[in-house]
Formats: sequence, structure tokens, C-alpha cells
Amino acid sequence: GNSNGLSDEENEVRLRQTLEYLISSGVTKESVLVGLGGSNGSSGTGQINLDGLGTVGNVQDSPQLRAARWISTLDRRTLPIPKPKNESNSGLFDGTNPNSTPQYDKHEYPFLQRYALATLYFSTGGGDDQWIFTTGFLSSWHECVWFDIFDIEGMASDPNTRFVFGVVCDGGPNLSDGEEEEDLVGGKQWVVTHVSLPPLNNMVGTLCPELKVLRYLKELHVQLNMDVTGTIPSEYGSLINLNTLVLAYNALTGEIPKEISNMKNLEVLQLEQNVLSGDINFAMTMSKLKELSVEYNPNITGTIPESILALQNLSILSLSNTDMYGTLPSGMSQLENLELLLLDDSNFSGSVEVLQNLTNLRYLYLEDNRFNDTIDDNFLKELDQLVHLDISANDFRGSSIPAHLFGFPDL
Repeated sequence: GNSNGLSDEENEVRLRQTLEYLISSGVTKESVLVGLGGSNGSSGTGQINLDGLGTVGNVQDSPQLRAARWISTLDRRTLPIPKPKNESNSGLFDGTNPNSTPQYDKHEYPFLQRYALATLYFSTGGGDDQWIFTTGFLSSWHECVWFDIFDIEGMASDPNTRFVFGVVCDGGPNLSDGEEEEDLVGGKQWVVTHVSLPPLNNMVGTLCPELKVLRYLKELHVQLNMDVTGTIPSEYGSLINLNTLVLAYNALTGEIPKEISNMKNLEVLQLEQNVLSGDINFAMTMSKLKELSVEYNPNITGTIPESILALQNLSILSLSNTDMYGTLPSGMSQLENLELLLLDDSNFSGSVEVLQNLTNLRYLYLEDNRFNDTIDDNFLKELDQLVHLDISANDFRGSSIPAHLFGFPDL
């Protein structure tokens, strides 16, 4: 028999229902699930023609189709499949408009959540035995226990720190109408709030747009997997509860999607060490940001906008090793919470006078630019918290190091 205990015929019906639901709800594009043309695809009658898809699968299947096949025909939880959307119950998913997030009923969300995570697994090589640590993904357990706890030497100052990688959940919003279900704990449904995939996990592939359905997600970490390629899906802009997005040390390409600016609750954005392009203007309305890092993306360009003064909470701004240029805007002088400012190895020029007010700065990297102030007795003299200062390889003028720098206690 099949691993979910159902007959081939029952599973074929479940697969068809799954694809019809995913397509009609706008969660996954039809072309991604059933291909274009040939015997697969729409027959023009509004019915999806699934001839030839079967329940076995083949090498060319998309990660989305593999996830749909898994959740409908292989997963031992055998979740009920939501009904297809139509005009009366639509809640179509438009990822570009954060206000159009559809309402799911309480049966839909567990299915969507599990499908999105399975798609992430298949889209990054998990289904091809690439992952070193599977952290329980695609086990028959509830997806909220798809995690492992790791002891990683050297990753934290306290040797007893342990790291959870995988999926972390929360007893989410009250989606119950009085019925008791195994997924409901005290009337609360467990919803995914953190997805943190293990670093150096041999992941291969791309980030899937389907994560857009994880509407309660607060943190997403996919880092240090150098074969994760492709673009950052613009659909992630609908993750409006996200406070931490870490996609660093991968091989992501393309422009940083402007839709990220819809994440009004984002505090940490780490995109460093990729091959991304575009500029940082998208971030200027994200007033809760504490950390913005795009360093080591040699194709990121543009200037630092004057509107950066809106980012009053910034403590870390890292723009080094990019193609950014221009002078430092006067608005930077108001970023009084900045502790770490990395501008090195880029094309900035002009004066660094606007940094005088940033009295909380501890690390200031300005090397390898074209800054051209005269170094005199006023040069950065208020920055007495500095631990590290590098101003080498610029066009600064002046013959000696000012005495006040020697008086900074930690420098």
C-alpha cells in the first residue's frame, strides 16, 4: 500500500484536488505546477488537465509539484485538502499588495503552512539528498517539530549556547470555532513563526515564493549555502510580521525587490555576501530597522539617500565592498544610535564631517574610498567611544595624527 494508507485512486483524487486548490487560490502559478502546453495544463474548460502527472513523479517536476504530490499522496498526516477557490470564497493571493492578504479558514492554514515548508525543502535540494541535516523536514510529525538542536563550537561566546535550526512555532491566533482538533491546543492553532535553515547545509537551488503564505513568520534565516541562487522572491513583501530577514553568504542574484519595503516591522536585514544589485532606497521607509547590511555585493550601487535620517533605530549600517558612491548625506548626522558603520572599499567621496555627532560609534571603517577632509584637531574628535578606526587609502589631507585620537580610551 501507499505510505499514507490510501489507494492509488484516492491519492490521484487528492493530488488533483491539491493542484486545483493551489492554483485557484493563487498560492502557486499553474505553469509551475502542471507545465505549459502538451497534455498538461488547462484544457480551456477551466478544468486542469492532469493526465500523465500520475502519483509517481519524474525528474523534471518542479519543487512545487513535488511538494503537492508529497502532501497529498505520501504524507502520513493525510491533511484534509481545502476546497478550490471560486468567486464567492476567493481570497486570491496578490503578493504585490500587502493589504490583499487573503483570509484562510482554519482548515486551509495548516495545509498551506505544511505545503510551503515542503516546497522550500524541495526547492533547495532537500528532496535530492543534498541537505546534510534534514532537521526533520517531511517527517510525518507536525511541521512545528521539524527542527534539531545543535551545539556549534565557536558560534557563541557562551559555550553552553545551543542553536535551534529548522522550524519554530507559536500557539497562534485563535482559529477555532469550538471544534477540537489535534492541531489546536487550547483553541490555538500552532503557526510557524521562525524558519532558520542550517548554515553550510549543502543546500542547492532557489528560494521559493510560496513562503509568502507564512503570514505569522517573524524570522527567516537562509545563510552560508553558496549554491542557493536565483532572486529574492518579491512575494516576500507580504510577510508583514517579519522582524528578521537573513539571506547572507549565498549566491543570490538580481535586484533587491522593492517589495521588501512593505515589511514595516523588519529590524534586521542581512543580505551581505551575495551577487545582488540595485540600491538601498527601498529601505528608507523601514523605520524599525536596526541593522542594514548589504556589504560584499559588488553590483549594489547608488548613493546613500538623504532620507536615511528616518532610520533612527539603526545601530549597524554596512555598505562596504559595494559599487555605492557619492557624498555622505547630512541626514546621517541624526543616526545617533549607530555603533558600527562600514563604508570601506566602495566609491564614497567628500567629507566625513556628518559623522561628528555619532558619538555612539564604536567601529568605523572608511578605508579605500575618496574622502578628502583635512585631518586637524577637530577631526572626528567627538567619537571617543571608538574601538576601531580605519581611514587608510583615501584622499585625506594633513601631516600628522591628531593628539585627541590617542586619548580615546578603547581605540
